[in-house]
Amino acid sequence: MGMQGKPLADGQAATTQTAIYTVPASTYLIGGQIHLFNTNAAAQTVIVAYKFVTNGNTIRTFKNIANIAQNEDVSVDCPDLGPGDLVYLTTTTATALNYVLFGGLQT
Repeated sequence: MGMQGKPLADGQAATTQTAIYTVPASTYLIGGQIHLFNTNAAAQTVIVAYKFVTNGNTIRTFKNIANIAQNEDVSVDCPDLGPGDLVYLTTTTATALNYVLFGGLQT
């Protein structure tokens, strides 16, 4: 089947490593991007990580972004992900960092 691009997940990053999205069975996430926005007066550090099911289910840190200022936004490109792979986010202050994960799903 074809690919459909759309928002896949949104919310606020937690202060502990938390999965924000799991790729559905028989589906691939292609061309994903996470948009981050800091609403807090304190600068935020964000860690983006992935768990690749085909690579032993180990969570791997992909990007560490330091000092995102208040009202600043940052976008992070995602690698292509396969069925069951997960996307994780962690930030400095709870409820300070909004996120939206966009991408194309291909079956």
